[in-house]
Amino acid sequence: MHKRIVKWSLLIVVITLGTYFTGYFYSSTSEAFEVAKDFVFRSTIAQKELGEITEFKLAPFGYELESVGDQGSAEFECKIIGKARSGKVYITLKKKSSVWQVIHAKLEVDQFEFQLIEAHKKTKESSIGSRGAD
Repeated sequence: MHKRIVKWSLLIVVITLGTYFTGYFYSSTSEAFEVAKDFVFRSTIAQKELGEITEFKLAPFGYELESVGDQGSAEFECKIIGKARSGKVYITLKKKSSVWQVIHAKLEVDQFEFQLIEAHKKTKESSIGSRGAD
């Protein structure tokens, strides 16, 4: 009986870890994540506060991504490292007509918050994407 419980417990752990890593990999290689990353790298506010950005990566459990056909939504929490400082960025995107668009972006550095979306005012820089489905 004890061995059976151990086997089921291990199976549950393996399935949970497999699901997590699959979701993390899919999110961190998605078109939405690339649009978010490009948006932050182009942000003059992020460059000013952090210095030249050297690293941008998805936080563990820092993602929610839904995409069906030409519609979708995504939220990412990312660790961002620059030559001067580091911080976190929280970014929300919507996908309409197969194009991902940043609709909210906030940078946290030390204990300060900076809104990044206002700097771009939904220009072409915040709606980079292709016409293909995710």
